[in-house]
Amino acid sequence: MIPLYFKIYQQIKDDIRDHTYPAGSFLPSENELVTQFQTSRDTIRKALAKLDEEGLIQKQRGKGSQVISHQLRHFPISGLTSFHELEELQHFHVVTEVPVFEHLTVTKKTQKTTLFPVDTPLYHIVRVRIIDGIYSVIDEDYIRADIVPGLTKDIAKHSIYAYGRL
Repeated sequence: MIPLYFKIYQQIKDDIRDHTYPAGSFLPSENELVTQFQTSRDTIRKALAKLDEEGLIQKQRGKGSQVISHQLRHFPISGLTSFHELEELQHFHVVTEVPVFEHLTVTKKTQKTTLFPVDTPLYHIVRVRIIDGIYSVIDEDYIRADIVPGLTKDIAKHSIYAYGRL
């Protein structure tokens, strides 16, 4: 069963992606979100904390939660095999955060999202790439655990491609 805070987090995340809440705007207040989703303040805070961890919002004391601007960069991906090759090519200073690293098994409900057959063991990984101090890329992956066994959060922080080639 998916926790309520996660459903709220996902709804707000979708609203940010759909520009219901454009970059620079503020989300409704915690009290407004409590009313909108008919839940507790603690549940809303958990959802907002997850959005903050992923670099989608920035909480500002006394002001609320502001949607972070994600500037577009030119990524010449033709012929590249990994993000780290791009980092070397463009001479970026990149920090990778991994706010989500979880093991799951595909269910009928999650099959639409993952596109893998039911009962497939997966890693669900969300990596946030901070390029030259700016939250720039959110990379969400579902990777088959039976094909890439032994993957860890630390490996995901560096290069899954390089690990998979070993």
